[in-house]
Amino acid sequence: MQAFANQVGVHVSTIHRLKYFKIMPSRRVAKAIHRETNGQVTISDLVQIKGE
Repeated sequence: MQAFANQVGVHVSTIHRLKYFKIMPSRRVAKAIHRETNGQVTISDLVQIKGE
């Protein structure tokens, strides 16, 4: 997870919080995750609407 965080340009704890929907990604981070996963993780995958 550390290597991925480095590629995205954030701290590993940020990736952990994103993974468990504790925080919402910035536009920059969402785009970087999309890019680094070759589109396998979409911006929609990173956003959870309350109540779902």
